[in-house]
Amino acid sequence: IKSLHVNKAGTMAVGGTWTGKLVMIDLVKNTMQTILEDASNRIMTVKFHPSDTLIGFGTEDISNKRGIVKFYGLNSKSIIRQFTGHKAAVYDIEFSPDGELLASAGSDKRLQMWVIRNPEDLPVVMDNNDGFIWDIAFAKGSDYLVTTTYESEIRIWPTDPSLLQNEICN
Repeated sequence: IKSLHVNKAGTMAVGGTWTGKLVMIDLVKNTMQTILEDASNRIMTVKFHPSDTLIGFGTEDISNKRGIVKFYGLNSKSIIRQFTGHKAAVYDIEFSPDGELLASAGSDKRLQMWVIRNPEDLPVVMDNNDGFIWDIAFAKGSDYLVTTTYESEIRIWPTDPSLLQNEICN
C-alpha cells in the first residue's frame, strides 16, 4: 500500500497501491477488500471526502505518463468523476473541510484546485510555485490552501473569493 487514509469515524481506511488497486480496510472487523483494480494506473495518494461517501485518489497513468485525480463513489461502487490537467503523477490530494474544494499536487510541479460542484470548469492553477509540493492542507474554514515545498517553504493561497478580492483590491 502506497497511500492510506482513515475516515472520520476511524472505522474504515482506504489504501492505494503501486499496482493500481484501491483497497478498503474495515478497522472494526479487521478485514480488507479490493474495491477497484486498474493495472494501467499507479495509485499515489488516497483520501476520503469529508462526507465519507466518496474516495478521491491521485494516479500516475503508466502508459501516458500523466496524472489524473479520480473519485470513487462508495454507493455506486464505481468511478464517478475524473479531473485532469497534470502532466505527471499526482502525489497528493486534499479536500477542503467543507468538501467544496479539491486540491492536487503533482510531480509536474503543478498545484491545481477544483470547485467540486462545477466539474466542467477548468482547474484553478495556483501559480508562483516553482518547485515540488510535498504536502497540501486547507485551513479550518476552507479559506486558505497551504502547501510545503521542496525549497522548504510554506506557501499560502486564499481560496475564498472575498479574501482574494481584498488582497488584490485594497
